Amino acid sequence: MTTPWVVCQLGAREHYAIPRALKQKQVPFTLITDYWSRSSVLPLIDKRLSQRKHQDIDHGEVVSFNREYLLSEAFLKIKGLASWKLFSHRNQWFGKKVEQRLPAIVSRFSSKPVIFSYSYASLAVFRKAKELGCKTILGQIDVGIEDERIMVNLYNQHGLGTYPVAPKEYWRDWQLECDLADSIVVNSHWSRDCLVRAGICQSKIQIVGLAYESSFPKQLTIRDYPRSFTKERPLRVLFLGRLSPRKGAIELAQAIKALQSESIEWTMVGKADPGVEALFSDALKVKRVDHVSRDEVVRYYQTADVFILPTHCDGFAITQLEAASMGLPIIASRYCGEVVEHDMNGLLLSEVTSEEICCAVKELLNNPGRLNKLGGNQLSTPRKTIEGLGCDLHRITDRLNELETAN
Repeated sequence: MTTPWVVCQLGAREHYAIPRALKQKQVPFTLITDYWSRSSVLPLIDKRLSQRKHQDIDHGEVVSFNREYLLSEAFLKIKGLASWKLFSHRNQWFGKKVEQRLPAIVSRFSSKPVIFSYSYASLAVFRKAKELGCKTILGQIDVGIEDERIMVNLYNQHGLGTYPVAPKEYWRDWQLECDLADSIVVNSHWSRDCLVRAGICQSKIQIVGLAYESSFPKQLTIRDYPRSFTKERPLRVLFLGRLSPRKGAIELAQAIKALQSESIEWTMVGKADPGVEALFSDALKVKRVDHVSRDEVVRYYQTADVFILPTHCDGFAITQLEAASMGLPIIASRYCGEVVEHDMNGLLLSEVTSEEICCAVKELLNNPGRLNKLGGNQLSTPRKTIEGLGCDLHRITDRLNELETAN
């Protein structure tokens, strides 16, 4: 008998990949979410809410709290909550709503379902799930408390002041979520290693990479790189994302300054953290764009020669998959999802330093032929699909059932 699932999801994370993968594998499921758009009428509070749905999922497979959600968001705006207080309030609100509805939802199935829920909103959910005799799976959205340690050290290293750490209760509740989880799903080896360093039981952790379906037009041909880069035709390096210390913006700015005399054009797309913008404002050959539409993003990927992501810490970093889907070679750090295979479809930085960034960029600047090779390999590299994700979820369920039988 196929084990059913209850998927608890705050927001539209990964375009509802988990329930979509379950449906493709014909696994019975119910999706519980904060808001689900059931009509074409745009909500007045936020037009983006009209996108809180997916054509692969029927309305009857979803339990949502639309009215309560809108009232809660209005309350948050009136109260002016921000930062950790805002995150915690939303997570706790959702957890309590799910806790209240879970018994009735579980009773709909002929056998006990697996309860899947994402990190930081799962404590109340898992406590109720255990009372109901259900197995639990935690979807870990980042690298946990190790991220905070990394960021505190980074702020200290660069004299950036005090990093805004989470309240102790936030990490205490997360640890309890991990303890209650029968299995923990992470998106990368980097995430797994960080959780293990934080004391999370390694035998619980399962690595499941992100499923990605590109909405961009296919890049049908390998890019036409010149035989050499010149001032008239420079190497075009693209960064797309938030320009922040976390993403390696400081080291990137230092590298740009060091390579100022080279035939390189840098394009930085995305908002910058306070104090970071100034690092790029005086740099020549740097194009800065705060915000672009989805259509414009495609153009930036298409016109670039290489994508760069010198991140200090990311659970995965989906921009890598976007760049890869366009056949774009990538320079990335090792502290994120495994999209880049060194010297196959990009280059991996051994450390996030300006020296390492300079070395990698100059390697491609001086060897355009390598870009042809890396770009060709990028287009032919297989990526995880929704079907592949469904197979991974089936494997996790089987493992939980085997452990239960063994005990």
